[in-house]
Amino acid sequence: YPLDEKHKVIFAGNPLQYGNRALPSFIERHGNSIVFNPLTTDYLYHKVLKPVLKDTSISAQEAISVDILKVYQYICSLPGERISISPRELQMMAVLVASNPEHPAHYIHSVAQSCVPKAHIAQFNEWYKNTIGDPQLKLENQPLPSFNHPNTQFVLTPSRMPVYHKTMSFLKLRA
Repeated sequence: YPLDEKHKVIFAGNPLQYGNRALPSFIERHGNSIVFNPLTTDYLYHKVLKPVLKDTSISAQEAISVDILKVYQYICSLPGERISISPRELQMMAVLVASNPEHPAHYIHSVAQSCVPKAHIAQFNEWYKNTIGDPQLKLENQPLPSFNHPNTQFVLTPSRMPVYHKTMSFLKLRA
């Protein structure tokens, strides 16, 4: 596209903290950057979480969203200049909880803890347990699944139940 002196070019992107990102050298030499404030919880609820949770009841949507948004606010309040949690992580929390409603605290925590700076993990875990709930999977009373396929030697032991459960919960997302 031909540009003249009246045109303005705007490049948009995610913060450099999201993954292994680097500032393009052109922007480094010629550009300015604007960092936006974190999105409001109202916006996130209506535009990010509610569409993902549309197949759950209104009361479930609200309960799930309240916990996710508390976590979002907590992570955004941590010291530092970076926003370390994005709407994608919030959507992932919602999708996991919607497909595994029996363990919401576990799935919200499993996504959220990867967004917390290492220096604040212990503080976050304590806050999470006191505010949202215990993130540990409660699998002690669940029966071991049986695998009755003639060509398998697979044995599932109680110690492997958390791994089995997590694998099955991710596979449920694909169904």
